Amino acid sequence: MHFKKRLNTFLGFALLVITLLTSGCQMFKPIEVTRVVGFKVAESKGFGVTLETKLELVNPNRGTIRITGADIEVWMEGQVLGKLILPEEFTLSPNTPEVISCHMDIPLTVLISSGKNMMRKLKSGSFQVQLKGSVKAHYRVFKKHIDIDTKHLVEL
Repeated sequence: MHFKKRLNTFLGFALLVITLLTSGCQMFKPIEVTRVVGFKVAESKGFGVTLETKLELVNPNRGTIRITGADIEVWMEGQVLGKLILPEEFTLSPNTPEVISCHMDIPLTVLISSGKNMMRKLKSGSFQVQLKGSVKAHYRVFKKHIDIDTKHLVEL
């Protein structure tokens, strides 16, 4: 009888832990990129160009999320321009727009292959970019990769 009581206690505890772990993953809603705030040339090197930009992000979740990594590609008209490099680590408060600075290295090969098209877009004063990838988010003890796939009009 003593064994049966311990077994029931253990099974109850195990069920509680499993419920908490699975509900923690479901708590995450995707982070919203609400705006891409321009691009400007930060540095021109022999092997490419570094662009600076700012993203306006909104965390639609109930608690503060800590972002500890990202793997996001920037696309323009079906071609990858480069990887977006975010700060090493930052936090997003719930339901509050926050602007973060980031940069992107565009290799010389991409500049050459899309040169005329990219220059035409830059001269027009606006162009559309697509951000594809994921960020690694932490909320309390839970960790999750949140996918990002969004398109935005960038006005210079």
